[in-house]
Amino acid sequence: MNTSTQDELRTNFEAVASTIVRGLSQGSDHVLALVTKWEKRDLVPGLSDMDFRVICDDQTSVDDWIAVDGLVGRIQLEMARSHPEWNRINEHTAGAGMTVSEVLDDR
Repeated sequence: MNTSTQDELRTNFEAVASTIVRGLSQGSDHVLALVTKWEKRDLVPGLSDMDFRVICDDQTSVDDWIAVDGLVGRIQLEMARSHPEWNRINEHTAGAGMTVSEVLDDR
C-alpha cells in the first residue's frame, strides 16, 4: 500500500469495516456497532491502520464477551488469509469492547 491514494485507502478501510461488521452481525446477537476513532479525512496512506471498537448491548455476559473476542479473531485471520492487500491497515483486531451504557457514561 505504499503508493495508495487517499481514495484507495478509504475504499480499503470501508471494505475491512464491512467485512468485520458482516462477520460480527452473523456471529453474535449482542454486537450492535463497530465504531472508529478516526474520520475518513484523517487517514494517511502508509501510516493509518484500522482502529475499531466493538459496541455490544448491556446484556452481554462474560461468556458472550469471550465468544465475541473469538469471533473477532476468526474474522481477522480470515481477512489476513483472503485479503493480503489489506494487511497493512489490518494490523490488529478491533480494540476495546464496550457496552452501550459504557459508551454513554459521562465519565
